[in-house]
Amino acid sequence: AVVRNEGVHEPRTRVGGRYLQTGWHAIEIVYEQEGGGAELEVTWAPPGQAARLLGPEVLWAKPPGSIDLWILE
Repeated sequence: AVVRNEGVHEPRTRVGGRYLQTGWHAIEIVYEQEGGGAELEVTWAPPGQAARLLGPEVLWAKPPGSIDLWILE
């Protein structure tokens, strides 16, 4: 796990990291909600750049629900 943010709590930021070479990488995001408001935000940062939301410009869905990440930079 790069980040674990388990337990019942208010929304909070947790940070972790892995260096990835250019290319395809399978990722898995596991989210569990136990009441209260729902919030999940995943960010990534290309080398030497600011963090940005992990979004459709770098994600491609592949059945049956796995997601591949293509690092462009």
